[in-house]
Amino acid sequence: MALPSRDMSARERVAGGLSAAAGVGLCAATGLALAHVSVPPQVSVAPPLRFLGRALVGLGTCGILGSQLAMREAWRVGVDRAACVPLIRHGPYRLVRNPIYTAMVVFMAGNALLLANGVMVVALTLLIAGVELQVRGVEEPFLLDRHGHDYVRWAEKTGRFAPLLGRCGARRRGHRQRIGG
Repeated sequence: MALPSRDMSARERVAGGLSAAAGVGLCAATGLALAHVSVPPQVSVAPPLRFLGRALVGLGTCGILGSQLAMREAWRVGVDRAACVPLIRHGPYRLVRNPIYTAMVVFMAGNALLLANGVMVVALTLLIAGVELQVRGVEEPFLLDRHGHDYVRWAEKTGRFAPLLGRCGARRRGHRQRIGG
C-alpha cells in the first residue's frame, strides 16, 4: 500500500476531506448511540432492517478487504502520478470499476440502518459525495490518461459502482474526452 502523495490536487483534498468527515461522523454516531444520546431524526428500526444493517456492514467489510487484496501492490490511498499503476481488471474489478468505494458505501449504509440517527445520515451523504468527486474528478481522468483505450474498453463494459450501471460510451466520444457517464 502507498500513502497519498504531497502533490494532491484540490479535488483530491476535498474528496479526501469529505471521506474523512464521513469517518468522523461514523465514529460520532456510534459514540452517541453507545451513550444512548438521541440525535434527530432518530428513528426506530424494525428487527428485519437491523438484520439487513448487520448484513450490509459485514458485506461491506468483506468487499473492502477483498477488493484491496485483489489490487495487490497496486492498492494505494489517493493517486500517485509518479507510479506505474497497472489497470486492475480481475477479481471484483471484472464486474465493477470501483468495488472498494462501493463496499465503503454499503458498509456505511449498513451502519446508517443500525444507528438510525441524523449524524449517520450526514456521514453517509458526505461519503457518497467524496467518493463521487474522487472517482469522477480524479481517478477516472488519471486512469484514462494512463491507460487510454484499454481503460475506455473496460469502462464501456464494466459498471462504475455496480455491475452494468455507469458504463461509459467514451469510445464514441473519443478516448481523450473526460469520462463522465
